[in-house]
Amino acid sequence: SVALVDVRAGRLLGRIGIGAFPFSDTAISPDGRFGLVTNDNEWSVSVLSLSPFKELSRVKTGKIPHVLLFEPDGKRAFVANNDGNTLTVLGAR
Repeated sequence: SVALVDVRAGRLLGRIGIGAFPFSDTAISPDGRFGLVTNDNEWSVSVLSLSPFKELSRVKTGKIPHVLLFEPDGKRAFVANNDGNTLTVLGAR
């Protein structure tokens, strides 16, 4: 599962179940509306809405997604896949 925490208030805002073996990496979109979480054993990335807090979709990647990065404008995100040395490019809607 993944949790959303308000660090300033010290409050748990929500917790949701996502893919198998999550968390090599997480990323938040520049506008703060979306999050990405790698699911290593599923070779996928969970796309999350941060308000309301829920999983929107699960996108297939290369083997063992490991590092996430949004472009500064938030239009694309990049996933470095550890096994096979590949890069998955995700386009924002």
